[in-house]
Amino acid sequence: ALEENVTLSILPNTTIKFTGYHSITVNSGAKIIAEGTSGSPIIFTSASGSLENKWKWIELQGGDNVFKYCDFSYGQYSFFLNGCTAGEGAANLFKNCTFKYNSVYGIRFDHSVAELVSCEIANNNQIGVRAYYSTVDFSGNWIRNNNSRGVYTPGGSFLEFYGTVIEENTQYGLEIRNSSNHIHIGECYAWYGYNTIRNNGNTEVYVFYGSPASTVEMNYSSIHDDTGLEVYNYAGNPQVLTQNCYWGADNECDKYGDVWVQYPMFPAPDWDGDTTSTGGPLHKASPSEIDTDKFLIDPTLPKEDQVKKCKELIASGPDKKEAVEALDILFGILRPDFVKNRLDEKDSFSDYLHSYWNSHPGKAVGKRALQYLIMWDILNGDDDQVIKLSKKALKVLEKEEANCVMYDLAYAYLRKGWTENAKECLKSLKKQWDSEENSIWQLEEDVVYTEERIAKGLFKRDGEEPVIQITENFENIDPVQNYPNPGNPSTTIRYHVRDAGRVRVRVFNLLGEEVCVLVDEMKPAGSHEVVWVGRDRRGIALSSGVYLIHLETNEKTFTRKLTLLK
Repeated sequence: ALEENVTLSILPNTTIKFTGYHSITVNSGAKIIAEGTSGSPIIFTSASGSLENKWKWIELQGGDNVFKYCDFSYGQYSFFLNGCTAGEGAANLFKNCTFKYNSVYGIRFDHSVAELVSCEIANNNQIGVRAYYSTVDFSGNWIRNNNSRGVYTPGGSFLEFYGTVIEENTQYGLEIRNSSNHIHIGECYAWYGYNTIRNNGNTEVYVFYGSPASTVEMNYSSIHDDTGLEVYNYAGNPQVLTQNCYWGADNECDKYGDVWVQYPMFPAPDWDGDTTSTGGPLHKASPSEIDTDKFLIDPTLPKEDQVKKCKELIASGPDKKEAVEALDILFGILRPDFVKNRLDEKDSFSDYLHSYWNSHPGKAVGKRALQYLIMWDILNGDDDQVIKLSKKALKVLEKEEANCVMYDLAYAYLRKGWTENAKECLKSLKKQWDSEENSIWQLEEDVVYTEERIAKGLFKRDGEEPVIQITENFENIDPVQNYPNPGNPSTTIRYHVRDAGRVRVRVFNLLGEEVCVLVDEMKPAGSHEVVWVGRDRRGIALSSGVYLIHLETNEKTFTRKLTLLK
């Protein structure tokens, strides 16, 4: 471990080989400066050759680290940026680096600020880049052939892409989940992206449920796939905004959900598939015509004016639906500005949110203000406030919103070293958040890692850990769920049985005709799973559409809609 005020400089042509499952930890206040050259890179790898998971990672806990022309391979993940917050000009820089053949991630960002410039992130066994509550600028990168997603964010991140190619990843090019991510693949009415997201296995850009939901914009980018969806946007999410994008040879965006396509580009641009890090990311876009009736707040106005109009609209009618929408827009403007604070709202925004939570605690705008207040405190690193406010939120929010809060609360406990409390959150999430397997797996791993660090004296608990217990209410658990939904073409159906007895799980079409029987047998109490591959009882593949999952137990029957895509 590097302690505070220590700088480790690594010279070109250096090779660092890990002889076992070890890691390097760079504590806050310390830093690494590793600047290789194109002809003499710096190499971090396993001493045992080309086998994954032979070393752990380099963990950074502060800013100002610099890595240029470095190659990282055969670890669990090359980098774990953990709490690397930084002001303007102090972000961690990775330039002309490669991250390959790692067993989980190429690089992981948690509560961190970083720039990735002209890097290659490829052939990692799960995900190329994972970002949670992080601010990351991607410029001129090539993210390819990862065995799941190219880029994945489970909540709270601001990601900006310029001149980046994301292709040939097994599932999704870019997957966006849970609460309030803000993603600019180019920004509408602002700047061109010159990104290419193409030929990923399932969907190019996948925007899942979140509360508050994520916002995604694309401008002057190439998003295309001849076999799957270009954009999936979960039902009820804000509209995904796209301008001047190329959608493939058919000149049509293959999409699910609310996606606005303005001025599609055709034919393919000459830069399709090329990376570039010059001229951006603030390369200005040409002015576009705007239908002002489409937007609650005119997006072509200067950001300062948009902030002012949002606040005026909220103040004029906090009980109206438009107030919540305006608050969502306001947060969407200020979250990308959190690090650089050009709008000078960072310090006062907490008080602003507090005022609406305190004055309207039972109203929709008050509850939304509470959610954003927790997120703002997470970004500010105020875990005591996060814990205090999260406990209030869990009492007033609906189930899915509460699950997002509980996940963030678990990490607040871990940052304080309160692992038993984090385990209580984990226990609850396992029962109620079936759709988030990756997030729950990662939380389990991080609980174990934190306990190991405490046991080795590498991490100290922040004060005495209070004893809590999060009780479960079976009535709040959905009796039958499926993921993914839509199924494409298969889906896993998870169902909960209160008492042991005979259980039937059947699939019907919308005409009420039975399609197939998936389960018809005695089952013990608890949670169970069955996979439906989109075929009827004769094994014939069914057409795309809406179907009904019917669960029958000794006590009740339950029905859930399922969408099948082909």
